[in-house]
Amino acid sequence: MTGDDAASCVARALAILDADPQAAADWAQQALRLVDADSTLGGQAQHALGVSECLLGHLAAGRELLEAATQTLHRHGPALAECRALRDYGSVLTHLSGDIDAGVAALQRALSLAQTLDDKIEQGTTLSRLGPILGRAGRPEDACQSLQTAVHLLAGGPDITAYASALDNLAYLLLQQGDHAQALPLLRAELPLRTPEGGRLRRINCEANLAWALAGTGEGNEALALLAAIGPQLDARTDTYQWVDYLLTCGRVALLLGDAPQARESLRRALDAARQHALHSTEIDVLGQLSLAEERCGDVAGALASERALRSAERQWLDQQLAQRIRTMQAGIELAEKRAENLALQRSRAELEQRVAERTAELSAQMRALEAAREQARYASDHDWLTDLPNRRALQRLLPDMLAQARTDGSTLGVLFVDLDGFKSLNDAHGHLIGDRLLRSSARRLRRRAPAGAQVTRFGGDEFVVLLPALTQPGAAMPLAQQLREAILEPFKLGDRLCSLSCSIGISIGPQPGLDADELLRQADRAMLEAKAAGRNRVCELDAGERARLDRRGRLRRELGHAISGGKLSAVYQPLWGVADQRLHGVELLARWHDIELGHVSPAEFIPLAEESGLIGELGLWAIRTAVQAARALRAGSNAFASAAQAGGAAPRMAVNLSTVQLASPTLVDVLVGSVAAAGGRCDWLELELTESVQLAESAAVRDRLRQLREAGFALAIDDFGAGYSSFSHLGRGCFDSLKIDRSLVSAATLPASDRQAVTGSIVVMAHRLGLRVVAEGVETAEQLTLLAQQGCDVAQGYHIARPMPLAELLSWQPFVVSADTPPRQQPTRPGELAAPALA
Repeated sequence: MTGDDAASCVARALAILDADPQAAADWAQQALRLVDADSTLGGQAQHALGVSECLLGHLAAGRELLEAATQTLHRHGPALAECRALRDYGSVLTHLSGDIDAGVAALQRALSLAQTLDDKIEQGTTLSRLGPILGRAGRPEDACQSLQTAVHLLAGGPDITAYASALDNLAYLLLQQGDHAQALPLLRAELPLRTPEGGRLRRINCEANLAWALAGTGEGNEALALLAAIGPQLDARTDTYQWVDYLLTCGRVALLLGDAPQARESLRRALDAARQHALHSTEIDVLGQLSLAEERCGDVAGALASERALRSAERQWLDQQLAQRIRTMQAGIELAEKRAENLALQRSRAELEQRVAERTAELSAQMRALEAAREQARYASDHDWLTDLPNRRALQRLLPDMLAQARTDGSTLGVLFVDLDGFKSLNDAHGHLIGDRLLRSSARRLRRRAPAGAQVTRFGGDEFVVLLPALTQPGAAMPLAQQLREAILEPFKLGDRLCSLSCSIGISIGPQPGLDADELLRQADRAMLEAKAAGRNRVCELDAGERARLDRRGRLRRELGHAISGGKLSAVYQPLWGVADQRLHGVELLARWHDIELGHVSPAEFIPLAEESGLIGELGLWAIRTAVQAARALRAGSNAFASAAQAGGAAPRMAVNLSTVQLASPTLVDVLVGSVAAAGGRCDWLELELTESVQLAESAAVRDRLRQLREAGFALAIDDFGAGYSSFSHLGRGCFDSLKIDRSLVSAATLPASDRQAVTGSIVVMAHRLGLRVVAEGVETAEQLTLLAQQGCDVAQGYHIARPMPLAELLSWQPFVVSADTPPRQQPTRPGELAAPALA
């Protein structure tokens, strides 16, 4: 390797410092492996590596490297390289290490070198760095003068990045001084200069400052929109300094807009992050703003605590400054002593240089071995040990990247999900060694028959995923998949025997509007299952209807959480009417979701998704709170509910469905009781309905939870009895109060066959013997009501009584005598609404 190679590595590292710190670090390390660290190129490589380490969060290592770089370049030059290293070293000393005096000294040395070189760009860039530090040192006038001079020197020059930084630093100083109006035009001028090539974090910093200025000039909506767009671009784990600064800016903007609670929330998060990463100067800024936010929230104790923390942080900061100055003085003393020893040390320089050279060669060999080990570990983490194919972890990175590339260049990406048919049987019959050989042979065939540019990965077990980029048209994936299927069909030779194997392949094609990588893979998996269901040894691609269904399901999954937290769910209520006593026995809450884009979403769609995604608990608590609030409104007014509650007999309850998934939570009872109390209600206002599947999942823990719910005051009902695995064996244990006959049995009971009529009658008799109240769901006709009355059913629910209605309509609903001669008051207006399930 030559010096030109090292110079090229250094140049590449310095060119991409802001845009890609990790890549810059790799190039700088490569340069250090090629040259002596105590040389001009070595100093420049140390400079690039030091800045990269700081940007990657390794502050101590970065500072040591920058200090070494300034010393090396001071000895070997050139002056321009020393100037730039001093500039970055001063910034690190100030912003990340908190040593303001040392930072100012380093930047003043850099400015002196730039003036000696008569380089206006370097002077402007250095002054741009020096200005904010002078502001921190309590010299605002000097800071403003430095930054204004920097802007003047860099305006119209070739270094757009340096000019943008000068504008940014001046604007930030003005913002700190409260001069938002002067800062705003500077930031608007800076933002177009912050291109993606210039560094993601620098553009984010500019956008955050712009939001701050907009909020200070009364443009609150634009400021909030800008902050909302910034948040997802940051990673709190890697962009630590920028993440804390972003949270601080959110707090400042909220304070300017008068939203003190939101400001307090953002600033508390910023404080936690600043303390976690030991960003002491930022912690002081956050505490100052947090004290103001808590004062505006009326939290006097919190404001005083923040003030005390601020004073403590400032004292700690001053102590650190004093300690740093003492260390600097000690370092000066040690330097003088070392100079006195220098003559003696020079006599053994030749020997030491020889030892250093030997040690350098040894360390270089160790570093190469370590890098090789790291590369091997990286490779092993992304590849399957058995087949040497990229594994699922690699697939999770490859698929989004290839999908994004397809969107960029307008090409087509094919995803093939390959599953070996009957592999488990072969594996069980012949043993795992033969199974492993089959998997390796299958992987080799897939890789050999796949077209150039394709990525063959092992998804897991006997499943493979093949990515086909740059297809000319969507239909091109089918013949390629057939080739792979035929490759697997060829007999495998295992020792002295031949083994036949087939595969089922599912195809999905991207990009598709609104479809991410996970959904694309899910489509291919679904198509593979369709191929297996059709008889195996087939290639299948989902039709448009099935893709649309999967797309909608994926979108519903993504939107459900926002619907619950964003108030997009609504509730309707359906009365439960006594068949014999002609009085209101209760009201059932039913959840509805209507979205402007998705339209009416049936509970049959979103309830299973809530259970799968873990949102069922949040959805259930929404229903409990809504039910309690509705019960309070009904009990307070003059309506049928209040009248029934004041009359003799059991007071009406508000019925809410409870999912069996919720029942599995050990904290369910405490959460429900707490939610009812928080909503201002009582547990005995509510009846919790569970589907009969709870009987199948019943265990000692479930029975204990049901007992606790009843002891808390809740009534319990078995819902949809007769729709599945109906059994009376668990109902006699005293856990339930009511049994609700499924609408399918109610509608079938009036059919001519006498055995169907006998089903509902038998259920009523058995339930009464167990002491359960019987409720018939889906009563839509007078004939059904007559039969239920004859069979002794207690309560009816359905359109013949009343259709589900909003709370406002329920408040004015007037009951009437419902009999066999009474026509339904209302009929359903939307097809399929009768079959729509309630909130589970």
